[in-house]
Amino acid sequence: MDTPFVIEQVYDSPIEKVWAALTDENKLREWYFPQITKFEPVVGFEFEFSDDGSAYKKDWRVTRVIPGKLLAHSWVYKGYPGSSEVTFELSKEEDKTRLKLTHTGLAAFHTTLTLQDTGLRRAGNESSGLT
Repeated sequence: MDTPFVIEQVYDSPIEKVWAALTDENKLREWYFPQITKFEPVVGFEFEFSDDGSAYKKDWRVTRVIPGKLLAHSWVYKGYPGSSEVTFELSKEEDKTRLKLTHTGLAAFHTTLTLQDTGLRRAGNESSGLT
């Protein structure tokens, strides 16, 4: 069963300010991914990232937008199996904003990729590399 990762946080800021943090590429670089070079909150838009030398090249697309309320994007790595979706939902709570982040589809990413890429092996197989 694929259990989504969900976290909620209330910010002492109006929705407009939190929405700007989610949709302005300069603000996204500050708190989300500094490698973002181009972003638009438009369904189908493909994020652009600078090359940070990582083996995991992001291939993300905006999947849903409700201005001021919801932004979702795919989470895919080029050349690796697995696809998931990250959703940011905003709601007003008096003069504050509740942000709910939901990451679904995480089971699509196989833990063996991380283990293989780091040279570690599962317990019960050859040496795990951990002592």
